[in-house]
Amino acid sequence: MQVSHPHVPVDAGTGHVIVVHPWQDRYAHYTSYLDHSARPVTYVTTEVGQKGVPVEAAAVVVLGETTDQEALDSAVSDLVRKFGNPEGIVALKEADLPAVSRLRAQYGAPGARPEELSRFLDKYEMLQAVSALGLPLPKFSLAHSTNEVLAFAEDAGWPLITKKLSGSASQGVSQLDGPEDLHRVRLDGPMVLQEYRQHPIIHVDGFCSGDRLGPWRASRYIGTCLAFTTGDPLGSVEIDDPAILDVVGRFTEDLLTGLSSKPRVFHLELFLYQDRDGGWKCEFLEVGSRTGGAEVSFVWRDVHGIDLMGAETALQMGHVPSLRGFHQDEPVAGWLLAPVPMKRPCRVVEASSMVGPGQAYAEKVTSAGGVIPAGGSFYEHVGGRFRFSGSSSSEVEKAVRRTIEGFHLVCEPA
Repeated sequence: MQVSHPHVPVDAGTGHVIVVHPWQDRYAHYTSYLDHSARPVTYVTTEVGQKGVPVEAAAVVVLGETTDQEALDSAVSDLVRKFGNPEGIVALKEADLPAVSRLRAQYGAPGARPEELSRFLDKYEMLQAVSALGLPLPKFSLAHSTNEVLAFAEDAGWPLITKKLSGSASQGVSQLDGPEDLHRVRLDGPMVLQEYRQHPIIHVDGFCSGDRLGPWRASRYIGTCLAFTTGDPLGSVEIDDPAILDVVGRFTEDLLTGLSSKPRVFHLELFLYQDRDGGWKCEFLEVGSRTGGAEVSFVWRDVHGIDLMGAETALQMGHVPSLRGFHQDEPVAGWLLAPVPMKRPCRVVEASSMVGPGQAYAEKVTSAGGVIPAGGSFYEHVGGRFRFSGSSSSEVEKAVRRTIEGFHLVCEPA
C-alpha cells in the first residue's frame, strides 16, 4: 500500500534538529520526515532504543532513560554546542513530552510549550478542563491522604480507580475494591481518584485542525489496558457501526475543539454504553496530545495509508500537515498485544507464528533464543504484537480472538 506521508516542509532548512527516540522498532520513519543529508539530525535515545536510530544520524547520545530531565538537559546542551541551536526538538512518546516541551521553550524551538500540554499530561487538570466543558465524565477528585481516599469512596462508592498525575499505558493505575486494598497504593504525592465504570472502553485516534475533526477512527478494546499490566491480552478493533460513530464523532469534536484551538494529533479514550432507550452515550476517560500507542501508528500507515507519526513530527517542527480524509469503504484495522509470561528481560524458548489467511497480516514476535528486553517502551517489548485488516469489525474481531486462542509463547529468565 502507498503510504501518505504528510507534507513536512522542513527539508529546505539546514539547521540542527534533535530527536528524542525511545523505540527499537520503526514506529516513526524519521528519514521520511526530515532530510538527514541537508541538516544535522541528532538523536537522544536509550540502550534498547539506539537499535532503531537511523544510520544517517549526525550523532547519537545514549541515556539510561530519556525521561531523566537532568541527563536529557546535559545531552541536549552537548549537542547544541556541537551542532548549533535546534530548529526543532522532536519527541513522539508521551513520557518524553514534559521534558522536551521545557527544552523547546529554553532554546526557542517550535512546538508545544509546557503550558499548552499541561491539560493533556496532568490528569487532574485534564479532568477539570473536561468538566468545565460540560461533557460527561465519572466523578473524580485529588487525594493526598488515605482519609481523602476514604471520603471519596463514601461519595463515589467502591471499587474506585487511582492514578498518578501523569503517565501512560496504565502505569501507576490501580483498582481498589475496598478499604482493604489501600495498602496497594503509595500516597507519596497527590493522586487522582476516579469513580469506577463497568462500561466498555474505546479509543479514538486521529487529527484535529483546531476547529474541526480531520481523519479519525474509533476502536473498541478487547480487554483493558489495566488488565494487560497484570498478564491479560490487549486487543483493539475499529468500529464500523454508523450509529456509534455518529455519537463518538460529535463527542470527540466537541471535546478537542473545546480543549484547544490548535491543531493536534490525538489519542482519546472514552467509555461507551447504551442508555435505557438503546441510544449510544459516551463518557470521557483520558486524552493525549500525541499518536496512540501499541500498534496504532502501524495500522494507520499499513491499512489506511496515513502516517500519524509524520503528522505529529510536522506539528512539532511548527508546520500544519495536510492529511487525506477517509472514504466510505475504508478497510477495518485491528491489533493485538500478547503479554510476556514472566518478568522481563526473559529469553524466548518457543513462539508460534500467527500470520496467515483469516489471521494477522503482520506480527512482531521474538524468535526462539532471542531476549525480550526490559525497555521503557512498555507496549513494544511484549510477548507478541499482531496487526489485522478486514472488510468489517466482526471479521477483524474474529481474527483477533483466534490469535488470542492460538498464540503460544514459552519464556525462561534471561
